[in-house]
Amino acid sequence: ASAANAALAIAKGRWFMRLDADDAMKPDALAEYVRAIVKGESLWGDEAFVVAGHWDDTGELYGSGLAIPSWWIRDINGYDEARPLGDGRYVMEELAKGFGEAAKERIVRTNYPVYAYNRHLSSMTSPPIDEDDS
Repeated sequence: ASAANAALAIAKGRWFMRLDADDAMKPDALAEYVRAIVKGESLWGDEAFVVAGHWDDTGELYGSGLAIPSWWIRDINGYDEARPLGDGRYVMEELAKGFGEAAKERIVRTNYPVYAYNRHLSSMTSPPIDEDDS
């Protein structure tokens, strides 16, 4: 989160999206994000909404790959550095504070997941390796 906040501090664009070192975007990912942003703007104008480019089988969003209006992520003081994981949940919790149950409607998804998460043994989300098992 601290690296994302440092990037946010110098970002100049209308939208902010972070990716992790182990994420890989598909070749048409940016076109998919633009399509989703245009759709979201047609629904809500400049109000807060997020664009999801990746989600799991349960529909849970990942913070990496969420495109967020820069003004809005700054208004909520960036990413919560006390939460090394679950920043997608954090962003949605913050959106819910402003919009209640309607926050769920403020997620615009790309037509399909446009990036891949390459989980590996040193990923933060990988289970810890029990040294007794090695």
